[in-house]
Amino acid sequence: MSTIKPFDIRQKIIAASTSQGWGAPHVSFVCHLPATALGDYLRGLNGAQLDDRRRDEPRIALNTLIVYLLVQALRENPLLNTRIHYHRLLASGHLEPQAHIDVNMPVLLPSGEMMTVCLEACESRPLADLQVMVDSLSRRIASTDMAVPLMQTGLDDTYQMLRQGKLIGPLGRFVGLKIGKSHMPGIARKRKRAYRSLEPSERIEARELRRGTVTISNLGAAIKGIDGYPAMIDLVSPQVLAIGIGALYEGILPLCLVFDHRALDFPAVAPFVRRVAELFAEPQAVKGEAAST
Repeated sequence: MSTIKPFDIRQKIIAASTSQGWGAPHVSFVCHLPATALGDYLRGLNGAQLDDRRRDEPRIALNTLIVYLLVQALRENPLLNTRIHYHRLLASGHLEPQAHIDVNMPVLLPSGEMMTVCLEACESRPLADLQVMVDSLSRRIASTDMAVPLMQTGLDDTYQMLRQGKLIGPLGRFVGLKIGKSHMPGIARKRKRAYRSLEPSERIEARELRRGTVTISNLGAAIKGIDGYPAMIDLVSPQVLAIGIGALYEGILPLCLVFDHRALDFPAVAPFVRRVAELFAEPQAVKGEAAST
């Protein structure tokens, strides 16, 4: 006889955020971009780090390079880095430009489950700094009792809904947390104290689990050697763009772009796609640009 397994706090937060996104009209576009230049550039970049003068710099991963180049293209196409605010009943809304490019990126937890973290202010980070940030995630996740920042993230999101005058959502969350088979016990003070005793640089903070301005998910990393790509990925409102990276196969990297059709149409997205293709063909063209911003 099977045992019913209620959602844990991670699953509750993921389900809540992704369910909101599916209320938006999605448009999905898949492009196949030559990626040979990315590999050549990466080998040259990491090979140069064997020089004694650069021994302290991190080894750049392909995923980090791809995220870095996508961010540079977003810098030049800021309309894709906005938040949408839409009132369905009134059929009215507006777009809110974002000063920073905060990238939501799924990472692997020690349990084998996935959790999305927010890489903040990526537009101002040189490639090496972005790699240092990514490298620190696994270490900090391993030392963090993730239930603590996850619970705080859920509470912060609920408070935000209340500030916006929304009552039904917070009420439903309260019932789900406290009543019925899916209710969750509170986090013991001992666990909270243990979490707070860690240096901020050695733990995952609640703000790093919030919604960024764009989602970039490398689904292809899980299926290396297989020709495949995501045909549709979650668009987490109020983001207007999500990007799924497919599996690198025979020098071709597929990208799936999903955008909110209320905020963007394809003529607005096309310049971004063209710029990404140019950067993939000549990645060295942006070397050092973010550092000088």
